[in-house]
Amino acid sequence: MKTHFITPAFLLLIGFQAISQSPAMQLRDGMSIEVLNRTWNNELLNDAKFKAAPKETRDELIAARNEAIISGKTESKRNLVTYKITKEHSPAGMENFKHTAYVIGREQTFHLSVTKDTLFICGSAGLLPFAGEKAGSGFSYEGVQKIPFHLRLNDQLPVYESLQATYPPTKKNIIMGLEETGGTIWTYKGLDKADPELLKICTVTHQTFYEVDAKVGRTEDIVIEGKKYNAFVIESETWTKPFTNETFTSSRKELMKAENKMDRRLNPKFSKENPKTDFTNEAGYTPGYKEEWFVPELGIAKTRVYDKYGAIVNETAIYAIK
Repeated sequence: MKTHFITPAFLLLIGFQAISQSPAMQLRDGMSIEVLNRTWNNELLNDAKFKAAPKETRDELIAARNEAIISGKTESKRNLVTYKITKEHSPAGMENFKHTAYVIGREQTFHLSVTKDTLFICGSAGLLPFAGEKAGSGFSYEGVQKIPFHLRLNDQLPVYESLQATYPPTKKNIIMGLEETGGTIWTYKGLDKADPELLKICTVTHQTFYEVDAKVGRTEDIVIEGKKYNAFVIESETWTKPFTNETFTSSRKELMKAENKMDRRLNPKFSKENPKTDFTNEAGYTPGYKEEWFVPELGIAKTRVYDKYGAIVNETAIYAIK
């Protein structure tokens, strides 16, 4: 069992409640989806004895804590978020939808595209310029999660990334103009289509790779509004490295290097019996872990997120569909 390392609740909500276009359920303009978000603090981090304990003891304490959460014995902080769905302009062979919600008084959106065989989920359809004191100095970008509708056990899923980058003030109009004019560099196609010369003027300051070593680990039944669904549980890691100060070109080399350094003998599979507690992996990234319950009729119906100690810190799930 693996999970993701993402702490802001609204970011966790982005990736999980997409609905596939299937005979069982059709996305439609005006539909709403209620999402239950639950969070837990890792109280063991406040215990000096825990930090000083041998690894085996820490692992046992984390496993017991997680079991209490899964069984419902441990209470959580919870909030219910409603996403409104709006259909966007869609090219032939694809349907595009925008999901909008208000979280802690702020509007949050994500986009998804549906083809006959693949679901594409994207937190933003382009660049998000820095606001406030950092306005005009850089932007954030979120990659695209791709999930085939027809999954099988042990299927691998592709890695995607999100990042923050800065650029010289004199280049602001060049960079942001691409997004304003609808340039294809910053859309669903991703940064791999960008002009290498243009990317050299941007510097990556924070980088996260999602769905690292992602695979379908098992199938499991889940119940939503009294109806049982069969879900494919996708297990994956999230690798985060802040302040890399690298160009886009070198960040691609970082990804390849990181993937090549994954050694199954040194990085055992995450499980309740063997939680992974490394602060950084061999490639220099801080790993986190997640599980996603993918239902072909519903998209990602539930996500469970673990911190770097292997402790459950967040769970989001579809609560109602209207």
